[in-house]
This record gives sequence, structure tokens and C-alpha cells, in this order.
Amino acid sequence: MNYQVIVKKYNDEYILYIKELSLIHKSKDLEKGYQEINKKKQEILKSIDDYDLPKSLNKKSYNIKNYIIKSSVIFLGLTFLISFSGMKLISKFEDVSLRLKNDLKLNIKEEIKSKVNNLKEKDEVDLERQERNVDLIKIIVKELKPYYKEIIKINE
Repeated sequence: MNYQVIVKKYNDEYILYIKELSLIHKSKDLEKGYQEINKKKQEILKSIDDYDLPKSLNKKSYNIKNYIIKSSVIFLGLTFLISFSGMKLISKFEDVSLRLKNDLKLNIKEEIKSKVNNLKEKDEVDLERQERNVDLIKIIVKELKPYYKEIIKINE
């Protein structure tokens, strides 16, 4: 296997470094230092072969495993969070709609009938008063007409 030798000059010495093997060598002469680090490299590789050790860690597969595990944990956490909050939100909507339904139990037809009956019950109803009552009924119906279909849905 070919390993890259990184060379840096520090003061009057050369620092030679092979990252994959974590191998460092110092020398005043660059050629001699290169030969010595290659000699150390060969010794390390021979020892690895003699003891049947793996030459390198497959970092890509390790990183992919970590990525898949982390992504799965995040996905499951978000799924749980979204489903839990969704259930809470739906139950709140149901509570609010039931409360509104109970609070707004309106029977518009009965209300209008009772008001009309109240207008009729008076013994003396002159023509002017009848016209005014009819106008009042028209105003009530006109005001409630846009909401009538919605009110019917609430009453169901």
C-alpha cells in the first residue's frame, strides 16, 4: 500500500509524517529522514502482516452506520412528537367543538316563532303596529339568514 508522507520544516529539522499509520520521524537531512520513515513504515506493515491484523479501519462504513442510526433515532423521535401533538390537538378541537355545540344550542325556528307569538298575543293590534311587527320579523330573518345553514349544522 502506498502512504503519503507529509513533510514539514520546523526550525532546522524536517518532520516527516504518515497520517494513516500515525508515524512521525524527525531528521536534519531530508533524504535520510525519508529513508528512515520508510524503514519504520515497512516494520509496522510487516508486524501487521505477521500478526494478521487489519491494515485500516473502513471509516466510510462506520460513518454510514452512525448516520443511519442517528437518522433513525431522529426520525422516530419526530414521528412520536408529531403523532402525540396531533392527537392532543385533535382532542382539543373535539373538546372545543363539543363545548361550542353545548353553549350554542340554538333553536332559531323556535326563537322566531316565540317572538311572532309574543307580537300576536297583544289584544289590540292596530294596522300600524302590525306593519311594524312584520318589519321587525323581516329584520330578524334578514340578519339571521346568512348564518342559518351554519346554525343548522351546529344543532345537528
